[in-house]
Amino acid sequence: MRQLRIALVLMVLFTVAAPMYAFAGTSGPSPIPPPANFQISAPTPLLCKGLTNIVPINITNMGNGYENPVMDDVQISLSSRYLLGSTNRGTVTTIEGVNGTTTVSTGGDSATVSSIAPNSSVTVSVPVFVSLNATNPLVVQVPIKYNYFEEYSDSEEVNITFVATTCPSQTTLAVNLTPSTLVTGEINNVTLRFTNTGNIGLNNITASLTIGSAQDMNRTAGTQFVNYKPIDIGYLPAQSSLNISEELYENNTGILPTTVSVTYFNGTELEQQSDSFTTYAGGTINMAASDVSVTPTTVSPGGLFSVSFVITDTGTSGVSNANATAITPKGFKPYGTEGYSFIGSIATQTETPISLALEANSTVASGTYTIPVVLSYENSLRQKESVTVNVPVTVSGTSSSSGSSGISGASSSSNSGSSSNAGLYVAVGTFAAVIVAIFLIARRRRLGPMKGAKHE
Repeated sequence: MRQLRIALVLMVLFTVAAPMYAFAGTSGPSPIPPPANFQISAPTPLLCKGLTNIVPINITNMGNGYENPVMDDVQISLSSRYLLGSTNRGTVTTIEGVNGTTTVSTGGDSATVSSIAPNSSVTVSVPVFVSLNATNPLVVQVPIKYNYFEEYSDSEEVNITFVATTCPSQTTLAVNLTPSTLVTGEINNVTLRFTNTGNIGLNNITASLTIGSAQDMNRTAGTQFVNYKPIDIGYLPAQSSLNISEELYENNTGILPTTVSVTYFNGTELEQQSDSFTTYAGGTINMAASDVSVTPTTVSPGGLFSVSFVITDTGTSGVSNANATAITPKGFKPYGTEGYSFIGSIATQTETPISLALEANSTVASGTYTIPVVLSYENSLRQKESVTVNVPVTVSGTSSSSGSSGISGASSSSNSGSSSNAGLYVAVGTFAAVIVAIFLIARRRRLGPMKGAKHE
């Protein structure tokens, strides 16, 4: 019985002590959670010798949950690689889509990804240059660093094996020149855009620009470059573009043959290409209208009137085949064929008067109207251009035949003169008839008594 009591006491003691032991076992600092379980691989293990290769690197965060946390601020780099140089002029812009399925900022031989969720992958692209004397296999170290659970970080190195081989060159360097039209007598800013659309980086890129008969540094009477800078680009990565600007003063006019000659090293050999463009050069045209007037100043319904103005080209280049056409709104029409006027050539700084005859319909309402007059012409490049001069016209009064036109007024004046002459003739005839009648009556009275005496 005594032994049973002792056993019960021991059971009670163990029951109370067990929770205390468990609590004591979990006290103290929290354990560091395990880092993410990830994999790094290269879907394209084949690299080209003597070329800069754009290598896609896949980073996969395996699994999910607490055991595989989100990978934040992921940074990777390729330590066993180098580039031949950097761009000498301008800023290189990457062609959209080169970085794969995510937004990645690349700088040199490294890439950064904001985050990689569990059970997901991100692909980054890193440029890798392989020398001509590279031997296989190529084992490249890929250091990776990332944060997880905000306060923890992990740094590891993963080796990726590549195979180097001699690849055919797949280089495409596109060249574009803007603008296509230069202004004669002014300083022009031209932009050359070089785009490497190939799969390899290009090195030692140099170019020269020829416009018309003038080339680069030659200060000829044709094209003169201002503060000329040699076009020495250096290195241009694959799938990227670079803009080069040059200032030039153009004296020529007309069509100027333009050539951009480029040389570059594609990793195995020196290549040359020449791109041709057509550049147009012409002076400025600035048509200014003055002395805009309407005669008479107030137009009567059914009446004729003229719109007039003086045009002056204040630019540096004259025009040819100029003509003026009135665009008559409802209620107006050209008088005969005079709604159109051929002018011909207009020289610079010369005043050229233009006048067009128009007619208002007899039913047009009183008010102020705008009649556009279009002045069309050809510039020195035989390109058609035009300007519009808006002429305000005031209509007031009612329709009348005497005010319909100068020509109708002259006809009415002629008819009035004919009526006055007819009246004069009638008056003279009447006066003559009265005189004759008086003469006959007087003669009759004189002859009457003479006849009576004679009979007696």
